[in-house]
Amino acid sequence: MSRLSLRYPISRFGITVLGLMIPAISATPAIATPTLFSSVLAATPPANANPSDETLQNLIEQGEQAIEQDDYARAEQIWRQVIAQDPDNANAYSRLGNTLREQEQLEAAIAAYEQALSIDETLADAYNGLGVTRNRMGELDAAIELHQQAIALAPDLASAYNNLGVALAKQGQLSDGQSAFQQAIDLDPDYANAYNNLGIVLRQQGELEAAIVAYRQAIELDPDDATTHNNLGVALYTQNQLSEAIAAYEQALELDPDYASAYNNLGNAQLLQNNFEEAAIAYREALRLRPNYPNAQQNLQLIERILELQPSPSQP
Repeated sequence: MSRLSLRYPISRFGITVLGLMIPAISATPAIATPTLFSSVLAATPPANANPSDETLQNLIEQGEQAIEQDDYARAEQIWRQVIAQDPDNANAYSRLGNTLREQEQLEAAIAAYEQALSIDETLADAYNGLGVTRNRMGELDAAIELHQQAIALAPDLASAYNNLGVALAKQGQLSDGQSAFQQAIDLDPDYANAYNNLGIVLRQQGELEAAIVAYRQAIELDPDDATTHNNLGVALYTQNQLSEAIAAYEQALELDPDYASAYNNLGNAQLLQNNFEEAAIAYREALRLRPNYPNAQQNLQLIERILELQPSPSQP
């Protein structure tokens, strides 16, 4: 199941290096966006499909595979074919809503979810997906209510708890968000995204050791998620475990070489270890990937000043 991520900046703090104040040094963690749909239910063929219709069943399987491969344009085409053959298939409309949302066609996604619910008003996945869409539109109160409706209909829907936690966390309700993420984990102990999100809210509440444990558990479950390695690096950096933080950032970059904020974070950790040349290289890479990156620009300007003040090897 694909898991997308939303960057979630932490508060900045000043650090003095060689007598110069660095107000812009900021490690940037990321919180995962709501999961597309239930890790348990997402791969389940819609309940109202006719198993005897081999063509329809094949289309349903192809639609699920396209979503798992993040091929949303193809998935949209397939789910439209399913609906053409089975216009009363509420699950197909819900899946279509998911694919439209991931193509940023938010109003069209809402229409698809509402059509799903007009066919089956008890379809928890449709409420869940509609909540994700409202979250993406910044309508957090509506998102929270929709995820709560999904949970009322399907109390074992782990992704609805995770998605509820994201909306609560974005509203600053960190304790309630933490409880929702923990409930998602209790329902699905292999839910890497929920562990990552739990780490975010724990770190935001100052519980760094617990956050590190949560991030490491997420990585054990999904070692190829660059975002979680970056987030682990942020927590380690905040604890001044700089060598471990550097290793975490480097792992994030190995997995995602275009991860600009991980380069910026790597530069910060290298700078605090007085590895000025390495820090400059990291900041330049961040700016190559994201030319309008204020933190990296300011950090690079500072490190260049530091390097100018360093004595040359020939000087006593």
